Parts: sequence; structure tokens; C-alpha cells
Amino acid sequence: MSKENTTLEQFFENEVKRIETERKEALKEKGYNQLFKIPKGETKLTVVYATPRILEGNFGNQRVFKIKVGKEDYDLALSEKSPLYRFVILSLGGAKKNIDVRVTRVGDGKNTRYDAVLE
Repeated sequence: MSKENTTLEQFFENEVKRIETERKEALKEKGYNQLFKIPKGETKLTVVYATPRILEGNFGNQRVFKIKVGKEDYDLALSEKSPLYRFVILSLGGAKKNIDVRVTRVGDGKNTRYDAVLE
């Protein structure tokens, strides 16, 4: 039974790697950077003053913003219905330049909440 479990574990590990690779390749083909997932806790990032791109999805459209975290460039996809999206749009529109934001993430899944303040 342990050999069967090991084989099953290997299958899932390989499948996860394959899916992640396909996803990264598909995004790269469309001209996106690596998508940034905001980790739990506090994260400082810079949102670039540029028109966000539309990323069509099964659960509604998202807007993709160019961001910098430290010295790395990423894309940040936000739902158009998200309070964080509204915060970024209002802040970028008012500043008319790149903005530095401190984002705090709490929770997982549907219980995830974000708080953002300008730096």
C-alpha cells in the first residue's frame, strides 16, 4: 500500500508541476509577467501608472496592473468588483504617477480580506 501511495503522491506532484508550467507559458504567450499573489501579512509594492489590461476569466474579468515588489516586476490581477481594485484605481487616478502601497492580507479563500494604504 505504501508503494501505491508513493506513486499516487508522485502523480499529483507531477500534475501540479505540469499545470503550473502550462499556466506560466500561456501567460507569457499573452505578454504577461508572472502574476503576483499577495501573501498573508504585510507587503509593500509599487503600482505602475499605466492602463491596466483586461484578463478574461470564467468568473468575470480582471484588470492586470504592472507592479514592482522590491526590484522584481510582476503583474497583479484584480477583480473589477474588488475593493482593492477600486482603491488602486482611485489612487492611481488621483496621483497620476506610480504609487507605493502597503497591502495587508488576512484570511484564506472566500474569507480573504485586504487592507491597503498609500505609503
